[in-house]
Amino acid sequence: MGFSWTGISFYTTIANKAVLIFLSLIVGGLFVYLFFLVIRQVQKLAEDNTFKIANTLNKSAEVYLTIPENKLGKGKIMVSVNGSLHELDAMTENEKIQSGSTVKVVKIENNNILIVEKI
Repeated sequence: MGFSWTGISFYTTIANKAVLIFLSLIVGGLFVYLFFLVIRQVQKLAEDNTFKIANTLNKSAEVYLTIPENKLGKGKIMVSVNGSLHELDAMTENEKIQSGSTVKVVKIENNNILIVEKI
């Protein structure tokens, strides 16, 4: 694109056709280089925003439903991962944690239950 338009634009201005072709090749090369720069930047925009439970490790969360002590039952927590809020099952190895408390995710069990501790 740059090659042809440069040649057309300067056809009457530049008498030496070898210089015109050389200039057209330089401008054409610059257009190709700019095209690849833009494409490379667009490819960097691709982002994997799928939810992976492993991304909750070491995150802080808020207790939504009270978590019973010593893994005697499950409660629920609200944790933010990649900008979205998730309600997940949680247990604790320590004392009972009341609703509204802030906790930290320390482990994942059975690939779906978060082990938390109070902060």
